[in-house]
Amino acid sequence: MKDYVGSRSLRKKHSKTYVDGMSSSDEEEEMKTFDPEEKIKSKDFPPYFVTELKGEDVTFQMFQSNGFNNPLFVPDKTGLHIRVPDPSFSVTDVKNLVGGKRILEVMNCATQLNAEMTLKDFEEFFIDPDRDDTKLNVISLEFSHTRLDAHVSAPRVIRQIDFTDNVWPRQLKEQQDDSTNDMSKMFYPKIQKYCLMSIEGCYTDFHVDLGGTSVWYHLLRGQKIFWLIPPTPGNLKAFEHWTLSGKQGEVFFGDMVERCGRVVLNPGNTFFIPSGWIHAVYTPVDSLVFGGNYLHPFAMERQIRIAQIEETLKVPQKFRFPFFTEMLWYMLDKYCYALLGRHHLNFDDSVLNRLLGSEEERKTFQENIGHPHITQHEIRGLKATVLYLHSLPVNKKNVPGFIKDPVSLIRDIRIIVEVHKNDRPERANSGRPLLYWPGLKKDANWFTKGKRRKRDNSEKAKRIEVDGTQYLDPSLMCSYCNLDGWFTSPSLDNITRSNHTNSLMECSDCHELVHSLCLPDFGITCTVYKEMPGYWKCANCQKFPKEEKKPQENGSNGTENGSNGTENGSNGTEKETNGSSAETVKPKEEVQAEEFDVSKVKDEPQAYEENTDEQQNLEEPVTQMEVTENGVKTEDVPPQDLNSIVKEEVPEPNEKSDSLRLRVNEFFSRNGGQFKKFVSIFALEPHERPSAILMDDFIVVKIFNFLGTKDIMRCKSVCKTWLRFSKDKSLSRFVDLSGLKINALMMNMTSNLKPESLNLDWSNIGKQQLTWLLPKITATKRLSLVGLEFASQVSALANPQCPYLVVLDLSFVSNLSDAAVNKLLMRTAEKKSNLSGLRQLYLCNTEISDISLRYISQQLQLLTRLSIAGCAKISDAGLAQIGDPDLYLSQSLVSLTLDGCQGVTDSGLVHISRCTMLSRIECKDTGITQNAINLYLQIRTDLCNKDFVIYQKTT
Repeated sequence: MKDYVGSRSLRKKHSKTYVDGMSSSDEEEEMKTFDPEEKIKSKDFPPYFVTELKGEDVTFQMFQSNGFNNPLFVPDKTGLHIRVPDPSFSVTDVKNLVGGKRILEVMNCATQLNAEMTLKDFEEFFIDPDRDDTKLNVISLEFSHTRLDAHVSAPRVIRQIDFTDNVWPRQLKEQQDDSTNDMSKMFYPKIQKYCLMSIEGCYTDFHVDLGGTSVWYHLLRGQKIFWLIPPTPGNLKAFEHWTLSGKQGEVFFGDMVERCGRVVLNPGNTFFIPSGWIHAVYTPVDSLVFGGNYLHPFAMERQIRIAQIEETLKVPQKFRFPFFTEMLWYMLDKYCYALLGRHHLNFDDSVLNRLLGSEEERKTFQENIGHPHITQHEIRGLKATVLYLHSLPVNKKNVPGFIKDPVSLIRDIRIIVEVHKNDRPERANSGRPLLYWPGLKKDANWFTKGKRRKRDNSEKAKRIEVDGTQYLDPSLMCSYCNLDGWFTSPSLDNITRSNHTNSLMECSDCHELVHSLCLPDFGITCTVYKEMPGYWKCANCQKFPKEEKKPQENGSNGTENGSNGTENGSNGTEKETNGSSAETVKPKEEVQAEEFDVSKVKDEPQAYEENTDEQQNLEEPVTQMEVTENGVKTEDVPPQDLNSIVKEEVPEPNEKSDSLRLRVNEFFSRNGGQFKKFVSIFALEPHERPSAILMDDFIVVKIFNFLGTKDIMRCKSVCKTWLRFSKDKSLSRFVDLSGLKINALMMNMTSNLKPESLNLDWSNIGKQQLTWLLPKITATKRLSLVGLEFASQVSALANPQCPYLVVLDLSFVSNLSDAAVNKLLMRTAEKKSNLSGLRQLYLCNTEISDISLRYISQQLQLLTRLSIAGCAKISDAGLAQIGDPDLYLSQSLVSLTLDGCQGVTDSGLVHISRCTMLSRIECKDTGITQNAINLYLQIRTDLCNKDFVIYQKTT
C-alpha cells in the first residue's frame, strides 16, 4: 500500500497513514461516547423546521416576504436556475479540474481535527477499494478561479442576494488570480463555491457556519443526514456553553435543546440552510457535494450576532468570514446609493462608470429613485450594523480604503433608517433586488417579478374545544413556512402533537397564522391574549393598524349589512355583502414620492442628528450593552416611597413578633459590645430601618463584597455616601472585568486600586493595554486571562516588568503552544522570569504538549498545583517530565488535574508516582484504568479514590 504523505514505501494496510498525525491504527474513535448511527435510528429527531418547495417557488420575492428563517428542501433542481455537473461526475474529475497538487485541509472525523494533504493523495485514498477505516472529510475546498469554476453556478436567487456578488466591488473580485484561500493573496471573500468530499461514516459535529453565513447545498452523489437546531437566544447560549465546555465528543448537542430536527438528502436534492442555524452532518455513503456560503440583506442581525459569538469563543481568524467588517461598510454604501442616490466610493471614473453606469445613467437613476420601500429585516439590519461598527475598537473597524468618508456614510444610514422606519411590508415585497451594480449587465430574468403570494386571512382560524378551552386546530399551518404548530408537515403521523405545545399564533386583527420565529422582527413586543391559547395581536398590525371600514351613508341596506357583519364577526366569521348593498372600501392611495422627498432630507441631516439619541432610547437596540436582571428595567425609587413600601409590608404586632423582639433584645444584651450598630438599628421603628441600613458603612460594605466590579462602579454614582463606601480597601482586593469591553476608565480604575486578584476572562483587552497595566499593579498576585488570544493579548506577560504572580489561569487561551510557554518562562541573561514564583498554574484546553511540561518542570520550582485538563497533546511522556526526580515538580507538586487528557494511560500514573508531595490527582476521561489506580493506592496508602479522583484521606 502507498503511504500518501511523504515517502512511497510499502506498508501494512493497518498502519497506512494518509494524513500527518492521522494513522488508521490510532484509536481516536474512543473519544466519542455517542454513535451517530444510533442518533439516526432514534425517533427523537423528526423532520422539524424543514419546508419542502419546488424550485420555481424559491424566489427573491419569497426571501423578501419571509426573510429566509427556516431551512428549505428542494427535491429537484428544476426551476432553481442552478448549474452543476451531471451525476457521473466523480472525485477524479474534481482532481483533474482543480489540480492534484492543491493542498487540502482534511478533517479526521475520529478527532474532529484538521491536517493537510494533497488532492491527489485524497483522491487515491477515496477510490482505493482496500482503504482502511480512517474517516477523512474534505469540507473546505473552495474552487473559484479553477477550471471547475465554470461547471458550477449557485441558484439564481442566491446570486441575487449574495453580498459578494452585489455589494463587494466587482473589480476587486476580478483581480483575484490565486485559486487557494491564502488570505495574503485574497481580494474578496472567497467562500462562494465549495466542493465537499466525504468518506462513508464521516461526522461533522454541531457548528454554525462562518460569520453567520447562509448555505446552499446540492448533493450530487451519495447521501447526507443533517440535524438542525434554530438559532434562538436560548439555543445560541447553550451552544456557547457546550463549545466552551470541551465535552463536544461526550454530549450530543441535539439532546440538550428543546427541539432538534433531522433531514435526509439524496442525490439531486438541494438544501438551503439559513443564517445562524446550528447543524451537524453525517455521511452514511461516500458523497460528493457542491455548495457555497453567502451573506444576504435579510439576516443582517443574525449574521452580526454570530460574528459576536465567534469573538466570544475566540474562533481562529482562518475559520471566520474573510473581510467581514469591510463587507459591512460596502453594504452600507450600497444602501446609501440605492436609497439616497449618492455613494462614498473613492474609485477612478472608469471604475465608477463600469460599476454604476455613466454619469447620465447615474443622474437618471438618482432622479427616478423615489421612495422604494424596504423590509423590516433590512431596516433593523442597518441599525444593527451601525451599532456593531460603533462598538468595535478603532483598530478593528477596518474601514476600507475605498470608502472616502465613513462618518458621512454613517450619517446617511441614520437618515435612511429614519425615513424608512415606517415602510409598509406589503409594499417592500416588490420581488426586485435593491442591491446590484447598475453598470453590470444581468440576466434577462434578473428583475422578473414573481407571483405575489396572497394570504387569505378573512376568516378566523378553526379551533377545537378541549376541557372548555379553545385550541387551534392541529391541521392548521403557518402562512410563512407552511409547517404546522410543531414545525413539521401535517402529513407526518409519528409526531406528538399536544395542544399545549402548539406554537402557531393567530392575530386578533388580520387572523394570520404564523410562528413567532417566522414573523419579521419589528422591534415590537406582541400583545398576547392569555384568555385564549395561540391568540395575539401581531407586530405588523400593531405597527401598521388597519383602518376601520365605514358603512355607506346613503341607503339603509348598507347599514343593515354593516351591523350583520359585526354580528357575524363576533361569532368568528366576517360576512361578505352582495349586490347593491355591498360595502365598497376605497383602497389606500399609494404613497407618493413627494411625501418622502429625499432631497429635503439631504439638506437637513442635523435635524435628524438632534433626535438620534431620543430615537435610540425609544427604539430597542439590537445589541444591548446593559441588560437588567430578568429583562426588567428597574426604576429609582425615592427614599420616602421606599419607606412607605416597607411600612406597608410590615405586619401588625402580634404575639410571635413580641416574642421575637424579646429574644432579640436578650441576645443584644448579652452581646451588645459586639453588635452595637445592630442594636441601634433594631431600636428604630420598622419603617425607619431601611434608610438606616442603606447609610451604614459596615453593612453596605459587607453587601458590596458580594457585588462584581461593574456593579460597584455603578454604586459609586448613586450618592456621595455610597461613593465613600465603595473606596473601602476590602473592595479593591479583587477586580473582575471578565467579559467586558475594556476602556480607559476601567484601566485607570484598575491601576489605582492595585488589586490582589484581577480577572480579565473573555475580555477584549489588547496586548498594549496589558503591557501598560501590568507594571502598575505590582501588588497583584492572582491573574486570570481565560479565553484570550496569546499573540495579540497574553504575550504581554513576557514583559520583564510583569508583577510576581502566585496564581495564573491561562485556560482556553488560543494559540498557546509550547513556544509560547517557553517565551513566558524563559530566563534572560539578567534574571529569572517574573512568573518563576508561580504556585498555581491552569492551562486547561490549550494546545500545549509534553514539551511544555518539560519547561514547567525546569522553571517553576515553587509550583504546587497544575491543571492541564482537556489538553489533547499531553501524553505519558509529559508526565515523565513531571515525575523526573532531577526536576522541581517531583518535589513541589501537590495537586495535578488531568481530566480529558486522552493520551495519558496507566504508564503516566507510574511516572507521577515519583512525586513525593502529590496528594490529589484528577484523572477522569483519561486512559488511566481503575486497576492502575488500585495499584497506585497500594503504594500510597495515605490516599483514597472516588470517581477517578485520588485525594488525601481525612483523619
